[in-house]
Formats: sequence, structure tokens, C-alpha cells
Amino acid sequence: MKKLLCLMPLLLVACKGEPSLSDICTDNAEFCTDLNADGWCRHERADLIRQRYKVATDKGSDHDYQQYRLLRSTEDYRDCMAKAIGVVHKNLKERQSDRGTAYINSLVALKALEAETKNSSEPHLLYYRYTRLGDDEALQQFLALEGSGAFNTLELKAMLAGYYAKSDRAKTAKLLLEGLALPREDDNINPEIYQTLATLSQQLHHFKEAYLWSLVAKGNDVAIDTHALESILLKDPQVLASIQEKAEEVASAIKKGQFKVAMAQLDSQG
Repeated sequence: MKKLLCLMPLLLVACKGEPSLSDICTDNAEFCTDLNADGWCRHERADLIRQRYKVATDKGSDHDYQQYRLLRSTEDYRDCMAKAIGVVHKNLKERQSDRGTAYINSLVALKALEAETKNSSEPHLLYYRYTRLGDDEALQQFLALEGSGAFNTLELKAMLAGYYAKSDRAKTAKLLLEGLALPREDDNINPEIYQTLATLSQQLHHFKEAYLWSLVAKGNDVAIDTHALESILLKDPQVLASIQEKAEEVASAIKKGQFKVAMAQLDSQG
């Protein structure tokens, strides 16, 4: 039950040692006053307030990483408010105006954060500056970290894979597989990773692996057609059945954080 309560920020419930949103806004009004006051974007607003509080009060060794998280929370809030300001209330025009102000404030906050983190060598921030701001120097610093052990989470491996996606399919797939065997920064895995592995495997003519990842993707609510792969593999019905069983094993291992790269290597890699 306590775990459930900790996952309900919208109810202003605080976990042990963590203040409620109401307390944060009372004691640190600057974290909240530039945001909208109505019911729109409640989840994004709550995440942003909590991340602002975390960055301001925790100056530990992962401070730069927490600033990256703050950048992402600010982006999520900005994107949500961009949609919210398009909703017209005939009798509540002041609410629409409040959202417009909050949206503009989010743009200002984002620019300030980007300026504040522009000299950081933290890998998440390096990739952020490359993808959002076109900073080629940041990209070179990011790539220089390859092989150093810095890419030690799924999310960081996925960033590196994203860079190689257009130039090296085999390396992209390898990086994503390695990433799935690493610790995760978030509980939820982006299911597009499975779809990407399915697509890359098929392009590399690794049809068994393509089918495996297609099944894992389907199990995570990704709309993907497996008929073509089934037609290719149908020559041996036992192969199909074994891959289907393997897909369940892989999906379970990923969920439990026990996935190993070798589990998904079904085709000759030569």
C-alpha cells in the first residue's frame, strides 16, 4: 500500500522523508507560482515541482543528472501546456490566459536551464545539447565517452544507439541489446526499443531475432505485423514455437531485470 501511495503525486501524498506538493509550494513558492493553477497538466506540473525541489535541495554527486531530469520535466510540462492553451473556454477566458502565461514561463525556464548546464560534461546533458541545440562539440564529448563505462544504463545506451541508427544497423542493435541488460533509470521501458530491434534484425536478415522482438513488442502493445516473418519461418513449425517460447522468456527476464544479451541471439552473427 505504501508503494502505491508513493506513486500518487496528484493526490499530494508524500512518501516518507518527502514533502507533499502543498508543502513544497507553501515553503518554496518560486517552484510553483510560474505554473498554471487550474487542473490542466496535473501530472506534468507535479513532476516539475518535485524535480525543481530535488535539484534545489540535493547537491549530491548526481546533481548534473538531476538537472537533466529537470530539463526533461520542463519540456514535458511545456509540451502539455502548448496543447492546453488551444482549449477555449467561452466563460473562463482568464484560465486560458493563465495557461498562456504558464506556457511562456516554461519557455523562459527551459532557456535558463539550458544556459545553466551548457558547460556540463554529464553524458545525458551532452546528448541533450546535441539533439536539442545542435551542439557538435557536445556530441564529440559524448562519443569520446564510449568504452569508458559511462554508458551504464539502458537510457544512455539507447542515446548512443540513437546516434548510430542511421549509419550502423548492427552496432545500433548491439547497443540496444546491451542496454536491456543494464540498470534502468525509469521503471517503464519505451516499447519502441523492441520495435526498433525487430526492424533492425529483419534488415540484417536475422529473421528469428526479428520475430522474437516482434513478439515482445506486441506483448507491450506495439502494433506490429508478424505475418511476413511467420511466412519466412513457417518451413519449420517447431522453430516458430520455440521462438514464441523464447519471446516469453525474454520478456519476463527484461521485466525482472535479469535479461542477458545471449538470450536473444538466435541467428548466426557471421
